[in-house]
Amino acid sequence: MKKISVFLAISILLNLTLFISLKKTGSELENYKIQSDILAKNKKKLIESKDQIINNLNQNVTSLEEGLIECEGGDSNRPIRKIKYEMNNSMLDDPYLGSMDAPVLLVAFGDLASASSRLFAKDTLNKIKQSYIDNNKVRFIYRDFFSLDKGVSFRAANIANCAGEQGMYWQAFQTIISNGDLLDEDNLKTLISRIDNIDDDKIEKCIQKNRYKNEFEDDLNDGLRQGAKGAPNFFILKGSSAVGQPVDNSAPNILKGVLIRGAQPFEVISGEIDKLLN
Repeated sequence: MKKISVFLAISILLNLTLFISLKKTGSELENYKIQSDILAKNKKKLIESKDQIINNLNQNVTSLEEGLIECEGGDSNRPIRKIKYEMNNSMLDDPYLGSMDAPVLLVAFGDLASASSRLFAKDTLNKIKQSYIDNNKVRFIYRDFFSLDKGVSFRAANIANCAGEQGMYWQAFQTIISNGDLLDEDNLKTLISRIDNIDDDKIEKCIQKNRYKNEFEDDLNDGLRQGAKGAPNFFILKGSSAVGQPVDNSAPNILKGVLIRGAQPFEVISGEIDKLLN
């Protein structure tokens, strides 16, 4: 009887130990399951966070590509800013080169008295003319962009526009950029005399009247409104068929393209032209 009782006691004790062990294991399994669920949820959040970070990075890259970050330096590697250019009637009387039917419009805002604008006009403009303007691929418009209280810049623009009254704007343009050291008052007549076939008396009378002051002011204000800063600035735009035609100000014509600042080399400007041509 005692043997049975001892055996029973041992059996009960073993079963109790087993029960406690199983219960503990069950609790551990339950805790493990809870922890696994937490880890799974955290993993999901991490994946979602990673996807959000990647998405934000992609958006930032896109913003950079669209030129939303501006760079004021003159180096050729800076970002090029995409823009929308609002055509208006202030550019109807600006000097131009090329066909009205050219598929690309290049609008330059420059200052003939500035070294950087003259650098563009001496080198890059001639290459653009040979490669694109003469082949009816680009129409080029030049607009004056300087502070009206800057005497030497006003003088240079005045000479070129007054020469334009005799159909000799571009001859005067080339003479000015090649003789930038003659733009002071004392050398004015010497500079004018270097413009081939110009009527000296007519151009001097025109210069004295300052009749282009309002046009210079229109160019300056329109350039600032379009996003130009300093000189030169280049707006390379898709489609130039509207140029030369009066614009209905109630429904302005918008051309898309890019803005490049500074006297950039030919390769930079031609690269953007080719993108629009293709």
